[in-house]
Amino acid sequence: MSRLRIGIDIGGTFTDLCVLEEETGEVFNLKVLSTPADLTRGV
Repeated sequence: MSRLRIGIDIGGTFTDLCVLEEETGEVFNLKVLSTPADLTRGV
């Protein structure tokens, strides 16, 4: 079973997501526009 570490940064302009797959060291990054009216929509 894979173990993932997930980090989310909700900023004023962008929401950033970073995922680390611990076993392989593979990293996935995603950047989307933040939605100031409802910041949870960016997540």
